[in-house]
Amino acid sequence: MPDQLPPVTPPPKQQYDAGHTPITEEMDSAKWTLPPIVPILIAVAAVAIIVGIVSFANRQTPVLNGEIIDVQAVETSAGQSTLVAVNVKVHNATDQTLHIKSVASTLQLPDKAEPLTDEAASYIDFDRYYAGIPAIKTNAIDPLKPDARIAPNTDHSGRVIFSFAIPKAQFDARKSLSIKINLYDQNPVVITK
Repeated sequence: MPDQLPPVTPPPKQQYDAGHTPITEEMDSAKWTLPPIVPILIAVAAVAIIVGIVSFANRQTPVLNGEIIDVQAVETSAGQSTLVAVNVKVHNATDQTLHIKSVASTLQLPDKAEPLTDEAASYIDFDRYYAGIPAIKTNAIDPLKPDARIAPNTDHSGRVIFSFAIPKAQFDARKSLSIKINLYDQNPVVITK
């Protein structure tokens, strides 16, 4: 009979002191390293509810709304540009006075991907425009001036004039005309027609 080997006995488990514990003893199971999942889910839900309440309470309310009342477009004598006068009516929907910083326009044409933009002409030049191109004076109202104040819960109307380097026929075939009113300490307001 072959020689039988004596049974193998595992070596006795070593006792380690705190300063000499092998890394395999510390990281051998995820059970000991991950926190319980239920408290984490409760904390995430509580944070989501708080963020939702704060976002809802601090949401932006509209401060100014308006409409484009009238658009007058006149081709200049050279025929290469169009002068556009826009009458705008805005309503201050807040309980505070709003101040206009500037006015700009965006013209979207059907045959161009990029819109055309222009800043409003200075109201000081309106008389020169009216004298040089009398047709632009049709339905004229007072200018919508930068730094104009709009009292709480009131309407304010004004005219702005823009110039685009396109013929009037191309302006008349536009997709949209937007007026952007920039306010001090508020988000800008865009009115489209």
